[in-house]
Amino acid sequence: MTTTTLAQRLESSAVDDETLQSTYGPMRALVKEILGVVPSAGSYLEIWPPAFRSYNLLVPNLLNLPAMLLPGFGAPKDMVGLGVYVSSRAAKCMYCSAHTCSFASRRGAGPLAITGMERTPAERSIADLAQGIASVPHSVTREKVEAVSDHFTPSQSEWIVLGMVMMGFLNKATDALGLRLEEQSIKDASGLIAPTGWTPGKHNWNSSTNTKDEADEDTTNALPPTDTLGTYLRIFMHGPSAARLEATW
Repeated sequence: MTTTTLAQRLESSAVDDETLQSTYGPMRALVKEILGVVPSAGSYLEIWPPAFRSYNLLVPNLLNLPAMLLPGFGAPKDMVGLGVYVSSRAAKCMYCSAHTCSFASRRGAGPLAITGMERTPAERSIADLAQGIASVPHSVTREKVEAVSDHFTPSQSEWIVLGMVMMGFLNKATDALGLRLEEQSIKDASGLIAPTGWTPGKHNWNSSTNTKDEADEDTTNALPPTDTLGTYLRIFMHGPSAARLEATW
């Protein structure tokens, strides 16, 4: 039996890429640098514009983007990435798991840390707390909190935890909608986390309205690239325009 998701039922009302690009071009450019794709979520959230704008305020502010991308600034970005990924896997959101896998890998989290095959004590503390926060009901304990405190300062811990908490909204919203997962996101995630049980599941469906896809022919099972100086320059090139747009809301 084929499952029809809520996003598929809403597809005729989804806002097309051309309209989104003309309205939110700078923000979409930033997102593509950070994730490697422009998520399909925007087309559905923009059906009610306050939802799209809230999403674009919530994510960068709780992750402190783009500042977190700077080496040595705030919490270790690989740990922030690991936290949002483990939160998504614990919440069983396959859509966000693919995106956060790419996010974590691009921020420098190693394949063994992401898959859980081998983690340092600091990485284990992040993973344990993320699983506790993402569980419903939560399973956060004093021991899990103290384990994170053993490796990170209070400000770093707060930064990492805010990312985990933010995923609570994204995991529930995107899983409930059953959004289409972009082909490039499937490729980015499959080689690394498919062996751990990840599949795109209900998120692997074709869109009849947005035919452009970001997939590259030669990237199957390749790990996403880590941040480079070029990444930073492109992000900060788009930043001022995105900030001016945000200020009009």
